[in-house]
Amino acid sequence: MNSTVTALVGASAVVILAGGVMVLRRAYSLDGARFKKFAKKAFDAVDADGSGSLDPMEVYAAVLELYIKILAVVKVTPPTRKTVLDLVASLDTNKDGAVQFDEFLMLAKFLVGNILSRVAVQAGMTFAFSPYVAARIVDASKGSFLFDYVPESIATTVVAIALTTVIVPPMIAFIDHFFRSTGSVANSSLKIKAN
Repeated sequence: MNSTVTALVGASAVVILAGGVMVLRRAYSLDGARFKKFAKKAFDAVDADGSGSLDPMEVYAAVLELYIKILAVVKVTPPTRKTVLDLVASLDTNKDGAVQFDEFLMLAKFLVGNILSRVAVQAGMTFAFSPYVAARIVDASKGSFLFDYVPESIATTVVAIALTTVIVPPMIAFIDHFFRSTGSVANSSLKIKAN
């Protein structure tokens, strides 16, 4: 595979990925009525007294309710109770000790936005990064003993699979860890948006 073909493969994968992310964002628009209804169902499921507000532990239960639905689509780990409680402290914009639906909706948008970002990164690494890097590795290996026995297309495929199975999972695990452990970053982000 020459450099031009490699560049075209990489560019095509990026275009396909960008289109896929746009479709995901449109289907699950965080500002749309569909998402608001999704968040409202989770909110109402734990608002047993119908007060229209949740205490911090009820918010955590509502977040878990959201993640139960999300897990049907994508494998993600819910945030820890501590992370949610830290976020709740920053969400309580009127400082009444309770979270109203509009505050919960802001939290849901933040959490689901992180999930969409993670899905986009994983797709990009799987469908663009790995094949592109594999093609570059195979291009750089031309003339080595490998090509005496293996056709270039098969070598590229094997290297891409190896990258996808060996390199991508730890990178995604790191990203997941980052999103789970960014309570202080998340608090700052939510405070900026809330004010």
